[in-house]
Amino acid sequence: MSVEHTAKSSYAFLQKTKTRNLLQNHALTSSAVQFAIDLLLTLSILYALVVNKTGGFSEPYITFTIITTLLMILVYYNKGLYRSHKTLIKNSFSVFRAWLFVTLSLVAIGFITKQTATFSREVLLVWFFVAGASQVAAHALFRTYMRKIQNSEKYAKALIIGAGEVSQYLAERINDNPWLKQNIVGVLDDNTQNLSNWDTKVFPIMGGLDGFDEIVKHNDIKIIYISLPITEMSMLEKLQIESLDKNIEVHWVPPIFDMTLINHSIKQIGNVPLIALSETPLNGQRGNSKKVLDYSLTILAVIALSPLLIATAIAVKLSSKGPVLFKQKRHGMQGEVFNVWKFRSMREHKEGDGEITQATKEDLRITKVGKFIRKTSIDELPQLWNVLNGTMSLVGPRPHAVEHNNFYSDKVIAYMARHNIKPGLTGLAQVNDCRGETKTVEEMARRVEYDLEYINNWSVGLDMKIIFQTVFVLFSDKAY
Repeated sequence: MSVEHTAKSSYAFLQKTKTRNLLQNHALTSSAVQFAIDLLLTLSILYALVVNKTGGFSEPYITFTIITTLLMILVYYNKGLYRSHKTLIKNSFSVFRAWLFVTLSLVAIGFITKQTATFSREVLLVWFFVAGASQVAAHALFRTYMRKIQNSEKYAKALIIGAGEVSQYLAERINDNPWLKQNIVGVLDDNTQNLSNWDTKVFPIMGGLDGFDEIVKHNDIKIIYISLPITEMSMLEKLQIESLDKNIEVHWVPPIFDMTLINHSIKQIGNVPLIALSETPLNGQRGNSKKVLDYSLTILAVIALSPLLIATAIAVKLSSKGPVLFKQKRHGMQGEVFNVWKFRSMREHKEGDGEITQATKEDLRITKVGKFIRKTSIDELPQLWNVLNGTMSLVGPRPHAVEHNNFYSDKVIAYMARHNIKPGLTGLAQVNDCRGETKTVEEMARRVEYDLEYINNWSVGLDMKIIFQTVFVLFSDKAY
């Protein structure tokens, strides 16, 4: 019996997917204003404390100010400090953690450069606490002020039609963004199951679709967002026509999040709007950026690891009869079959046609040398050649044997979609404890979930992060 795997909930998917929506420019403006307040408070407090203590603001403190500014830009945006959908308490903790990270980084830089004695420890200690508390207070006041603006009569009242997960997410984003000048006042739906999961504390349930006319009139609704499943699309035209007669703005939320999306986006060709439901994230300049990263780091790796590669080749040759390397058919980008290279870690053996037996923890076929190089992933290093010849990338979904793909493709939904990007030596699944033998379909489904998450959120920064994390998982007990 097939076991079907579906994507995570729409809400979780949206949280992890890069923002590509109408709120982005407004969110950027709000973030810039809040960051400017944080930076101004921090530097002003530093200036006042230093001048009060020393009578001036010397060149070392100017350099200190520049470094602080750069660190705040890097850390605050990296830590997602300005995500408006956070609660006040969570936001306060996020501010404190980000500020602590900045100050610890400053201390580390001071020790490395041996400049700690240049600065007043008393000033910096007071600055840490006062600036941190001021930022937390500023964030709370800024949120209060923005919500006060949002609740004013100048905001257009909006209504959500359909109480699914995407609707909940959309309502939160709209009401958390005062620059949009809209306020979601409630939701309409006939689906009792959807309504039972709705957050009624923030967005009240105002009734069913049959009460649309009366609810719109009574609440002075100016905008509606229609977010209905595909099965209820017959209501779309009816609601749109009724809204035209009432001079109400209508926005349709396409029910695409019921599907498994791969790097989705909105395009236009010949004035025809298109929604890309599945495509590779490596078109154009993005693909070139990944190639530059792959080739440059791989060449450096080959040079740095050449002694290890030579020593491993000798050890494998002496450990048992057979070639140093072995090749295996794997599926690459867009499903094309290629040969993946590894150091041989097993004694030579034969398997039936179309059969590939996964290695297990106590597999007797594995040699002593093979056990070590599998444990440390050294056996994978010949795949650096695969990166150089363009069949693989440093980071991407791990390539599975063709036979394994044939087995899992009809048991895990969107399994083959992992081939929308080049396979990699390491990947998001591998740094999240998905290594070694996959004993169940559920374990493979979890790997695929991470692979699709990687494709949907690919960036050069994410690749660098995964490469860094890979160093710490090389000696995982799950590798054999």
